[in-house]
Amino acid sequence: MPFEYTTALHLPDLYKPEPLHDFMYYATVHGGSRMVDFTIINTPVDTRNLRTSWYQKPVTVAHEQGGAAVYESGVATDVDYAPYVEHGTGLFGPHHRKYRIRAKGKAAGGSDYLRFVIGGKVIFAKQVWHPGSPGQHMVAISASMVEAQFDQIMRPILAEWANAQERGHGFQISGARFPRELGRHPG
Repeated sequence: MPFEYTTALHLPDLYKPEPLHDFMYYATVHGGSRMVDFTIINTPVDTRNLRTSWYQKPVTVAHEQGGAAVYESGVATDVDYAPYVEHGTGLFGPHHRKYRIRAKGKAAGGSDYLRFVIGGKVIFAKQVWHPGSPGQHMVAISASMVEAQFDQIMRPILAEWANAQERGHGFQISGARFPRELGRHPG
């Protein structure tokens, strides 16, 4: 079960110069990339599996009712437990209740008892009621970070785009060149 978060940039279709659409596309790529960076930084580390699994969702362009172009990107992972780390489990999760953990048993390839330590004392039990774990909210925190730093994140890419337009050249970023003559962004 993949876990993902998407955010969108909106561009009214009142005036549609292709260079502006190119800018919106690459600004969305850049914003999505920062979202991935912030999510990785905010993901707790146990096995590093979740932290290393985040990737950027491809940019999609759609049109809302009324003709506004919407550019979307975000962060995603294919790690099945990501929603539990994000939102929490048990009392902290969506159902707000404890859950039972049972020993698998030797017949199922496990043990007949659960073993854990409380206050330095080893405890064995066939089952326990776990209160759950609070969510880490790494994706929500990252979305807030991108929103709070949006001007800082976009200012360099906007300045580069504006300079390219003033020179009458194509838009160039990260070593790739996007000439105005192409008229469309890739994707």
